[in-house]
Amino acid sequence: MPPVHYRKQGFPPKNIDILRLSILAERAAASVSRYDGFLHVLPNPVVFMFSLTTREAIFSTRIEGTRAEIDEVLEFEAEEKDKSINPDYEEVINYRNALILSTDKILEEKLPICGRVMREAHKVLMQGVRGRNKSPGLYRREPVWIGNDIILENAKFIPCNWPEIEDAMGQLEEYINSDRIPYADYIKLAIIHAEFECIHPFLDGNGRLGRLLIPLIMFYYGLITSPCFYISAYLEQNRDMYYENLLSVSRDGNWQGWIEFFLKAVEFQGKENFRQARKIWDLYGSLKERVLGIIKSPNGIRTLDFIFEKPAFTSTQLREKTNLSETTAKDILKIFQKAGIILKKQNASGNKPALYIFPEFYQILQETNQYSGASE
Repeated sequence: MPPVHYRKQGFPPKNIDILRLSILAERAAASVSRYDGFLHVLPNPVVFMFSLTTREAIFSTRIEGTRAEIDEVLEFEAEEKDKSINPDYEEVINYRNALILSTDKILEEKLPICGRVMREAHKVLMQGVRGRNKSPGLYRREPVWIGNDIILENAKFIPCNWPEIEDAMGQLEEYINSDRIPYADYIKLAIIHAEFECIHPFLDGNGRLGRLLIPLIMFYYGLITSPCFYISAYLEQNRDMYYENLLSVSRDGNWQGWIEFFLKAVEFQGKENFRQARKIWDLYGSLKERVLGIIKSPNGIRTLDFIFEKPAFTSTQLREKTNLSETTAKDILKIFQKAGIILKKQNASGNKPALYIFPEFYQILQETNQYSGASE
C-alpha cells in the first residue's frame, strides 16, 4: 500500500456534520465544566496539580513507547538524582516543565498560542532525551516519514513537505487565534490537534508536543481555569483508534470521524478526571479529620498539604517546604507513620536523608481509566 501524504488543501475542513458535532461538543463541554468546576471550588487545588500533571506526562510519553511508572518518577525526583540517569523519567519531567513554561508565556508575557510558544516548549521537551540532537525548538528542514521502515516508499504517512512548514504553521496559528463560537471551541481543538500532527513540524517530539497543546489551548480559550486536563490516558488506552483516526484525515479526508473520536475522548476523560479528583479530595478530607484529631497545631495540616503535593519526599524537603524545625518535622513524621498515612521507603544514610512515600495517594494516581470508552 502506498504511503498516505499530508493534504494541506483540506484544512480547515468544510464538509462536516456540524449539527452532530455540536451535540458531541456540548457533551464534552459539560463533562469538562463539571471537572473544572470541582477543581475551582477546592480550597487549595495546587496541592494536587503537580502529581496529576506528572500522571498526564507519563501517559503521553507512554503512547510513544516510554516506560515509566508514576511512583518511579516521583521517587526519582524526590531523591534529586541526575535526570540523565533515566531518559524515560527525563521525558516525563520535561513534559511537565514544558507545560509550565508555556503557561507562563501566556500568563506572564501575554503571548498567544503561536509558533514561538510551540518552539520554546519543544526545546524544553527535547532536553537530554531521544531526539535531543534533532534541532530542538526549530522547524525541520528535511523530509521525514512515519512507519517502521527506513525506505520512503514503505512509509505509512508522509507529513508536510519541509519547505511548506512555515506557511502551514502560519495558517494553523491564524486558525488557533481566529474568531470562536461557544461549543465550537471543542470542535476547533480537535481540528487543531489533527492538523498539527499531520504537519509534523519538528524532526521529533511532535506527538508529545501535540498532546501538550490540548490542555494549553483549552486553558488559553478559557475552557478550563488552569491547564490541567488529562486526556492522554484515554488516547493511550485507545492508541490504535487514535492513530487510525488521525491517519484517515489525510488518507480519506475524514475529518468527521476524527472530530467525533476526539470529542468522545474529551467527554469520557472529563468524567474520569472528575472521578479521580473527587477520590483525591475525599481522601484529603478523611485524612484531614484524622490529622486534626492527633495533631492539635497547624503543622499537621501543613504537612498533610505537603504530602498531597509531593507524595514522595525526603525529610529535608518537608522541612524546607513547610519551614518546620528538624525536631517538629521528625515528630510529625513519626505520628504520620504510626497512623499509617506514610511509609518510610529508605532510611537515611550518610548525607542522604530518609525517603518517605504516601501509599494511598499513589494508589489513586496509578489507576487506569475504569473502562476504555471506545465503543461509546
